[in-house]
Amino acid sequence: MKRTPFKRRIRQDGPTAAREVKPWAQTLASATLRPMRTGKYAGGTSGVAVEKEQMLQHRGYEDAVRGLGYCMRCRLACRPQFCHADMGKGTGIKTDCRRGWPGCPDCHWLVGTSGYYTKEQRRAVEADLAQRTRNAVIAAGTWPARLPMFEGSPA
Repeated sequence: MKRTPFKRRIRQDGPTAAREVKPWAQTLASATLRPMRTGKYAGGTSGVAVEKEQMLQHRGYEDAVRGLGYCMRCRLACRPQFCHADMGKGTGIKTDCRRGWPGCPDCHWLVGTSGYYTKEQRRAVEADLAQRTRNAVIAAGTWPARLPMFEGSPA
């Protein structure tokens, strides 16, 4: 005896009742297709693949940035995370590591995820943080020997 406060529902069609089976052609023909979104939040609506530039990832530079030992935004002494910049990102693609900066978890979230900054403000903040980071790595003498300098950085 099943103990439940709910009444059992009895199926009218039953498991052996004949059901209509649609062939794939009919199923696909009856599917509703939605048009692509257009407007401000549409994303890539042109249907044309955009060629991404080959972004440079260098483990030694990321380690040198983390080795600075403080957040570049708030100057908190901590074990910082390597924060990639937003400019040029895509699905499964990180930006050039020389555009990154060291950040505490709070600043990484604030700049990257929170939505506190508009897109333009965020990119300006990230560019400034990245430039200051490159200058600090060069001043500390930890720039990797095989990594080319970033355009606009002092030699």
